[in-house]
Amino acid sequence: MKESNKKDKSARNRRIGPLRRPAVHQEIMLSFFDVSTTMARPWAEAGYVCYCIDLQHPRGETRDDKNPNILRVGADIHHWLPPLDKEVVFAAFFPPCTDLAVSGARWFRDKGIGKLVDAIALFKRSVELAELLKCPYLIENPVSTISKYWRPPDHTFHPNDYGDPYLKKTCLWTGGGFIMPKKRPVEPTEGMKLYWLAPSPDRANLRSVTPSGFARNVFDANRPRKRPQSKVGLQRAACAVTGPAEIARIKPFHSSNERDLADTANRLYLAPHIHMLFDKGLISIDHAGQILLSRRLTARDRRLLALPAKLHRSPPARTRQFLKYHRQNIFLGA
Repeated sequence: MKESNKKDKSARNRRIGPLRRPAVHQEIMLSFFDVSTTMARPWAEAGYVCYCIDLQHPRGETRDDKNPNILRVGADIHHWLPPLDKEVVFAAFFPPCTDLAVSGARWFRDKGIGKLVDAIALFKRSVELAELLKCPYLIENPVSTISKYWRPPDHTFHPNDYGDPYLKKTCLWTGGGFIMPKKRPVEPTEGMKLYWLAPSPDRANLRSVTPSGFARNVFDANRPRKRPQSKVGLQRAACAVTGPAEIARIKPFHSSNERDLADTANRLYLAPHIHMLFDKGLISIDHAGQILLSRRLTARDRRLLALPAKLHRSPPARTRQFLKYHRQNIFLGA
């Protein structure tokens, strides 16, 4: 009996196989509704273990044949959560768009309200998970009705903006410090090739495949990098409890020009949860470095957060200008 168990265990190890390059500090990348695994591949090649979650994958976890750093997870996004003992460094969501895309609006009535409800529920779950993970993330959909139900996208692009020579306008909702890669357009010599795909069982999957050039550029822009210690960081921002600090841009991407984005005065190094509060306008900072709390934070919220009263030292003059913008345009009130 023992010998049989040893053989079974040995066979299982051969089937799964060792990781090609183990991820550092158990850092992982998540890609939801990802059948092709295209978005995950640059991360896997760099050594990150990538979980690609989709109901179309075999149930459970299966290692990819070409890169064992990719785990195909057959699971429902409503019931699946990432491993709690690993740090998620990036997350991508590609919720099904068939019942949301405006290109198919003429068929909405025939599909019935149930299809729309299901599609919106999957998008809503994506938003909930993205905010829960506290990491850079993107949620992708084509031009769709979701803008009316939620908010306009933060970014749009065509595949040819990142080296794939075809067109397909795509919308992104982003957060957690996501950096939109700089566009380097090529001629769209293949036109709108996905629009003309012949009907087939795989048509929806083929049309939703992430452009490989975009996936590579997103990885290059958002992969974790060592960050210098902040001289103007919040107290506790890099302690063992709150974790490492990350870059917070005071004036956000959608409101900044290239000069502001490159300006180091437009940056603070904040712990992830403090970064989120700052981005959402629930805290701000005055010219003397005093931490301002929004009235939307309850007394219990303030007690649990245990935020410091002020920065270690007052912000430099140039940073004060960006903080003034934050107080006037993003902060939700003292």
